[in-house]
Amino acid sequence: MSTFNKGWYLLYTRPNREKQVALHLTRKSLEFYLPTAKAVKKRTDRRKVIESPLFPSYVFIFLNSSKDYFDSLEIAGVVNYVRFGKQIARVDESIVRNLKILMDSNEEVSIIQQHIAVGEKLCITEGPLAGLECEMVKYCGKDKILVRVSLLNRFVLVDVPVDYLLRHSVMTHHEL
Repeated sequence: MSTFNKGWYLLYTRPNREKQVALHLTRKSLEFYLPTAKAVKKRTDRRKVIESPLFPSYVFIFLNSSKDYFDSLEIAGVVNYVRFGKQIARVDESIVRNLKILMDSNEEVSIIQQHIAVGEKLCITEGPLAGLECEMVKYCGKDKILVRVSLLNRFVLVDVPVDYLLRHSVMTHHEL
């Protein structure tokens, strides 16, 4: 009998059911993370600010046991876990940690799906995003900081003052 591999995983939900799934996960005392972003929607007569999931149809969940796994699959709105072949896909702890840092910073973030080439590796040393590993890219003619979430094939872009950045190679040299 194999032991359960504790960690973060991804639940795939029905469209527009992420918040409902999150509510049920709370009721079952299961740890989860549902990053959301505010967006301004234009109506004919006004503008409305809405909060929507950063990754539509996905909820990050921390599983401690196979019981947590099966309990979460019983929740209305859950389709299944994201899988690679027959194995459920495990999400690296650093991805969830970096997303939490980003979302708690109140920085303006953009999510894109198009491919962005690998850029220079950096570390943010100051401000609300301190400790976050990232890379520099050009997007729409502007320098942006990119956080890759390759499991979802999504990329998070933010603006950070250049004096908050430290080159990864310099950071590694100082750590020695």
